[in-house]
Order: sequence, then structure tokens, then C-alpha cells
Amino acid sequence: MKRVLAVLALIVFAIWILAMVVLAVFPIDIPNKSTVFMFLTAGCIFFPIMIWMILWMISVITGKKNIASLYKDNESNPENEELSLSKSNIKDMNESEENINAVSESEETVNDIEKSE
Repeated sequence: MKRVLAVLALIVFAIWILAMVVLAVFPIDIPNKSTVFMFLTAGCIFFPIMIWMILWMISVITGKKNIASLYKDNESNPENEELSLSKSNIKDMNESEENINAVSESEETVNDIEKSE
């Protein structure tokens, strides 16, 4: 049932966009052409945003993730910051610390050489 509704919505939206393009490209004589065109253009912007907001609200209310969820499984969620550090991030942090230590050791060696001269 969900797939049927999704396909039906895609068909309606495709017809909507096609009507907008036809009205923009071809010289069709209808009354209030500019008003109809503005209505179709606003719909092309408004309806996808409205659908996203509805899907997002469903995910917030039910707690289930869907295509409109703000945080995917592989992204960091502010509520679970302690879980956001992956092994690669920890490895990168360790390598950075090693690089900092190596630089400070080389600076100490240079200072020691300069003092001995």
C-alpha cells in the first residue's frame, strides 16, 4: 500500500512539473497564465518541503529513523557524543599526539645542540 501511494505521488508530482514546463515553454492562451504558472512553481517548491516535514515529524513522534531523519546511524548524535568517536578517529588522535611529541622532542634536541655550541 505504501509503495502504491509513493508511486502515485511521484506520478502526480511529475505531471505537476510537466504542466509547469509546458506552460512556461509553449504559448498557451489561458486566462491568468502568470497566476497559474506562479501557483505551479510554488507547488514545485512547497510540496517536497511539506512532504519532508511530514516524514520528519513522523520520525520524531515514532522514534523510528526514516529518510527524513536528521541523524543517520553513521552520523554523530548530540545525545550520544561519547559513542561518536570511532576507532579511526581515536587512531587519528593518537597519531596526532605522537606527531606533537616528536616535534617537541626534536625542538628539545635542537635547543640542546644550540646550547652545547
